[in-house]
Amino acid sequence: MLERKKIELLIPVGGTMQLIAAVENGADAVYLGGTAFNARMSADNFDIEKMEQAVDFCHLRGVRVFVTLNTLMRDEQLEKGLEYAKKLYEIGVDALIIQDLGFGDLISENLPDMELHLSTQGTIFGEGGAQAAKLLGYTRVVLAREMPLDLIEKVSKNSQIETEVFVHGALCFCFSGQCQLSRTIGGRSGNQGVCAQPCRLPYRLDGNAPRYELSPKDLCLVDYLGDLIKAGVTSLKVEGRLKSPEYVATVTKIYRKYIDEFYEKGAYQVSTEDRMSLLQIFNRGSFTEGYINNESGDELMSKAFPKNQGVFLGSVKGISKIRDRYVVEIDSVNLESTKQLSVGDIIEARFYDPSGNLFTQSATLTYLKGKVKSGTESLSLGDFLSPVPKDAEIYRVVSKKLNEEAAETYKDITLVSGKYKRTTPVDMKLKCHGKVVTLEAYSKLLGQCISESINIEGSQDPRENLDKIRENLGKLGGTPFHKGTIEIQPPIPMGLKISQVNGLRREIVGKLESAIVAKDKRRLVEDRGIAEYKGTTLEKKKYHLLKSNKSEVYFYSIKDFEKEIENPQLHLESQRTVALLPLADILLHEISPEALTEKTKERGYKDWIPYISNVSMGREDEIIWERFEEAVRIGRDRGIYLGNLQWFEELKNAGCKIYGDFGMNAYNSGTAKLLEKMGFDEVVPSSETYGDENGAYPLMTFQHKISGASMRDRRGMRISIVEREWSDQRVLVKDGIKWDKVSIDRRVFFAG
Repeated sequence: MLERKKIELLIPVGGTMQLIAAVENGADAVYLGGTAFNARMSADNFDIEKMEQAVDFCHLRGVRVFVTLNTLMRDEQLEKGLEYAKKLYEIGVDALIIQDLGFGDLISENLPDMELHLSTQGTIFGEGGAQAAKLLGYTRVVLAREMPLDLIEKVSKNSQIETEVFVHGALCFCFSGQCQLSRTIGGRSGNQGVCAQPCRLPYRLDGNAPRYELSPKDLCLVDYLGDLIKAGVTSLKVEGRLKSPEYVATVTKIYRKYIDEFYEKGAYQVSTEDRMSLLQIFNRGSFTEGYINNESGDELMSKAFPKNQGVFLGSVKGISKIRDRYVVEIDSVNLESTKQLSVGDIIEARFYDPSGNLFTQSATLTYLKGKVKSGTESLSLGDFLSPVPKDAEIYRVVSKKLNEEAAETYKDITLVSGKYKRTTPVDMKLKCHGKVVTLEAYSKLLGQCISESINIEGSQDPRENLDKIRENLGKLGGTPFHKGTIEIQPPIPMGLKISQVNGLRREIVGKLESAIVAKDKRRLVEDRGIAEYKGTTLEKKKYHLLKSNKSEVYFYSIKDFEKEIENPQLHLESQRTVALLPLADILLHEISPEALTEKTKERGYKDWIPYISNVSMGREDEIIWERFEEAVRIGRDRGIYLGNLQWFEELKNAGCKIYGDFGMNAYNSGTAKLLEKMGFDEVVPSSETYGDENGAYPLMTFQHKISGASMRDRRGMRISIVEREWSDQRVLVKDGIKWDKVSIDRRVFFAG
């Protein structure tokens, strides 16, 4: 069984100030990115020199450091990625967060004692996937954000691997690792760290007015910390490597407070003030509990406004001009949000034109008149540079006071100096043997004593007062330590000066810092390199991802399969084409394999192969479990395309032939070879490689139900919403396929 420790609070840091803010406000661990191979390339990030400083700073305070190497990698990137991982290994990084399975395997081969965490980009949503990750050498999985509490608990308690759960911050609309929308629309791939966030853009659903149909609210699970602790979760993760230091400080401080309170008292009650601070520091349309309760209604979404909403103050009922500026009068005031208003806050007016387009206008609050005593008190706020329409809604988007309070927690602190608030105790013992005076020091971060000695020549000077010696030994300001126990063993020799005591203290502190930092540094014992990886020189021998020459048409449902295909070439060439059909749909409708074989022959196909989709959580998994014997019979006979790790062990142990599908994200030779070594009979490339020639391939796989059939983006591109009777997930696909670009010699996706 896994050893259950106090739950970890894991905080994002996009730069040095965020790192200091996280540590000083109580983070147990931080995660950050370097200058390559991370999914937030637009953050400040850390070069290798700053990275080492950050690691040392954290380790001197008992904080662990995880580095994101969570992008998919091409063959030519693997060697550079490995060399970078080696540097991170040597400077003492505690763990690497990985998406690419082949790259993770390459690291395991070369750095076997490097701790690896499988990113949420790895799409783990159940026990099977978690167990498969453990077999691959991962010590932790970052669970999909769509998982409900009961499933989180099941995985955390039944899988022999650590689990990490997002508790605060932005939500992706799509299952992480399965999104192709940004790459398809704008050529910027989320799996390559450059997502353009098209989910935060407006879309016209079924021809209606444009709204932000793919933009979720921010997640806030501050009320569920106790539930997650009891569920056996290892780490609570905050999202936000692009957020400000003030955001990091505020969120860390509040989550730290209530985690500690739960452990101390067994319960806690979040204060109104703390809720308001979380809202004020950043929120998209208030907060959502996400999928924790297995629901995702309209309260999940922020369809009106996709950016930081701030806190609602009231609606404009009047406007006046003072010199060259405009002041608005608001009523229907939100009492809790307005009682902390102060000059220097930033406010924003939001209003719509007759066509339904949203406009905003912001102002720094320099004029404030009126006192808030009740929820209907009027206030006058300014200065706006231009008039604001009546009935416009006014929000405070920045609270000067909250930001100043947050900044105070990391003010005048660098990675190498400052008045640190986050320190650990040091126990000291001063003793004498003859003319030798020795100072011993112990820190739990090192786990052993170190010592420093000086020789004292005979002297007639009076002996120093022991209380004064003790006081000076405890002067540890400006260091990562604070005074623990101090023991002085008499006799102390005549002539010991306070300056010598201070010198001993400085020496022992410097020695202790160096020892703590050094214990986490590593040295490569054997540098195998990429040429020795699994006995294959990847640079010289390219591994084919798809070995067979068959063509394939992937159908989202049996009903789609029964429709006529629009592409004449596809129909004519279908004699050498295999139809890919959803296994759960076949099982749900109890369609016999023999009947399907007959139907595929009638439609001109060479054969058919069933598949389990890239995300099978919920209904699809349940259908397969309920009819597992039949699923196995089919899988043994003709094989199964598997799009996720959830079913790997069950199917393999049952004797099924397994093909790795696009959801496994095989983007390089290393991943293909790893999957084959695991027991996959064949592997197709990641959907990261798909384009117009692949037809209606998945742009997004998502849990939330959109009430519509299709939508258009700002350029008029039509996107269809595919509902599947056998699945709890939906799929977005590009509509209006140009069939003349579809290539019959590869995988083609068909949506009816």
